[in-house]
Amino acid sequence: MVKIYALMSRQLVLYVGKTVQTLKDREGRHRSISNATTSKYIPKWIDWEIKLLEEVPDDQATAKEQHYYDTLKPLYNKQRPGQTKSEYFASDQWKELSKKIQSNRKTKQYRKEYRAQDDVKERRRELKKARYANDEIYREACKERTRLAREAKKATQLP
Repeated sequence: MVKIYALMSRQLVLYVGKTVQTLKDREGRHRSISNATTSKYIPKWIDWEIKLLEEVPDDQATAKEQHYYDTLKPLYNKQRPGQTKSEYFASDQWKELSKKIQSNRKTKQYRKEYRAQDDVKERRRELKKARYANDEIYREACKERTRLAREAKKATQLP
């Protein structure tokens, strides 16, 4: 028998999978540093738990997992259940992701070139100096307020 499970956080379905292991063992593998599934992209601050959805015979496992994948729409599954890597790379999902990656690379390159310009470097230095000066003024104002508050407290205390 194969267990179909979901990694859930409150009402959010984060990941859907199948296993022949015990759920406790499978959860341990998901939480492990050497996790090779896409559940490793679930941020560490999200508190999730593993829930058994259904136990099915081996021959129905992929179909059931696919059913839950389509129904629950998990956030961190990358591939559809039963999909080969070549099918994934030929899919629209991969094409869309690769466009985002390409766009991100172009943006990073543009930012790098922009920041390398001398006038931009100078402007950033000036902004940093102004910010530091404002921080100094703020610190001095806080010290003055604290000093006045202490003096007022001493004046109100009985001798």
